Amino acid sequence: MNPLLRLARVALALLACAPALLPAAPVGWKSALSQPADWYATPEAAALAASVLRYQMPSGGWPKNTDLARPPSGQFLADRRAGKDDAT
Repeated sequence: MNPLLRLARVALALLACAPALLPAAPVGWKSALSQPADWYATPEAAALAASVLRYQMPSGGWPKNTDLARPPSGQFLADRRAGKDDAT
């Protein structure tokens, strides 16, 4: 297995174990790309990025019509672990 892919999967597994540690980012998904450059070095930007990674499916895609800035629910993560991840 590609070492980078393996590292990404380990990181996603670790993030899935700690949903309470990732607060909802006040900047919404639709406005994330319009932030000033220094915003991307903030904890808020890191929280948004972590949330986006938690939504990524094993196939590489993301769910449709979802605010990726909000951490996924426990039900979403449970469904993904049960293999119900590409039904969007």
